[in-house]
Amino acid sequence: MDKFTVSFLFLCVQVFLHATASPIDTLITNAAVETTDFDIVANTSTKTLRVELDILVELEDYVETRLALILEGRRKKRKATRNTNKRWPNKEVPYIITDDFSPADKVEIKAAADEWNKYTCLNVREATKADVNRVRLQNGKGCSSYIGMVKGEQELNLGRNCRVKRVIVHELGHAIGFQHEQSRPDRDAYVEIVRENIPEALSYNFDRLPHTKVNDYNVEYDYRSIMHYSAKAFSTNGMITVRTKDPEYQNVIGNALGLSFKDIKLANLMYSCNDQCEAVQCPGGGFQAKDCKCYCASEDPNNPLGECDDKDVVTNKPRPTTTKKTGSSTESPVTNNCQNGHNYCDFWANRGHCDSSPGFMNLYCKSSCGRCTAEAEVCEDVGQHCNFWKAQGYCTMNMMPYMQRNCRRTCGFCTLDESNGEGFGAFRSSATDITAKTAFVFILSMVQILIAGIF
Repeated sequence: MDKFTVSFLFLCVQVFLHATASPIDTLITNAAVETTDFDIVANTSTKTLRVELDILVELEDYVETRLALILEGRRKKRKATRNTNKRWPNKEVPYIITDDFSPADKVEIKAAADEWNKYTCLNVREATKADVNRVRLQNGKGCSSYIGMVKGEQELNLGRNCRVKRVIVHELGHAIGFQHEQSRPDRDAYVEIVRENIPEALSYNFDRLPHTKVNDYNVEYDYRSIMHYSAKAFSTNGMITVRTKDPEYQNVIGNALGLSFKDIKLANLMYSCNDQCEAVQCPGGGFQAKDCKCYCASEDPNNPLGECDDKDVVTNKPRPTTTKKTGSSTESPVTNNCQNGHNYCDFWANRGHCDSSPGFMNLYCKSSCGRCTAEAEVCEDVGQHCNFWKAQGYCTMNMMPYMQRNCRRTCGFCTLDESNGEGFGAFRSSATDITAKTAFVFILSMVQILIAGIF
């Protein structure tokens, strides 16, 4: 083989190893090509937000979810209501692929669709002209998808770094109706969110979902889920942000290569895949699939399913615990917290983003911008649409968390930072620490703005 062929094969191997070795959230993060790809505002004209790195949500839905979480603390917790509005009818998930994808990309897309089709009763397939509701797979800002069917043609963005099977399986999971595992209402029994390692501007990405918005179908928390983020998701200092209560799973989360047993079980229950079968009680935590057989967790790493034995099968399931680790063999000490948090930091720095987007670059790209020395905190905007938010009147709302953390300069909070307990400095708690009264006022204010048609 000539040198060119050898070099090309070597590059292909390196790309493959990166795609299989990197956590899901790392691949999604590195798919962003502009600093604006990290902003919570995905589209100002359609009032679409981007949360948890890759979830697209309409502003009204986001407001409703936040309000439900606030009110939940005042009610007795109950099982989630079953919302079938976002289920794909007839178990059909049609999709179209834009011209942005190469033949190799399409192979990965087909492989991801086939994985869902193999283990569930869903038919993830290419759309026909008759399909009104469908998913549009397109090149977009990073990787992102709506949760479930939103009616009409809905976008599913796959940036170049996301065009590998495992990430596409993850994004299709969102389109099918899956949320992130670490956002489950019961997540605090299984993982600890290490707030001190999460920049305040990014803390909203770790808000858990309210019980009334999630139906887990009695499927236990799953460290191995393709929908779980890794131990260092949203970390900008290289330290752990998600610590598993069971230390054996610390290096497992975020590294799934495909659907886990519980992912498959949840999809089968969610879409009633056994609706044509005579119902049976499967042993060992198993479930009845579309072929009417009972399937349990398999010990085969290449196949998550195995037919259940007649006797009960013992499955490996995480157990909730309140015991915290006193030491960690999985988290190496970080002697230098000044590092880049994205592969494109040098590229962005060379394009002048250290000056044009100082808030974002100080957060993600300190090393490339030469801001590693200890110095007073620079008051800059982190959000990329601060002028847009200000024009809607958000700066004047009482204690609005996003504006206080992300749009300090635009809203004029910089001088208040240094005052005696007023302004931004008074609100440095995480989003989950905001009082119900304050948050309730914030939510109602957002609703009033929507009703008034300001957007």
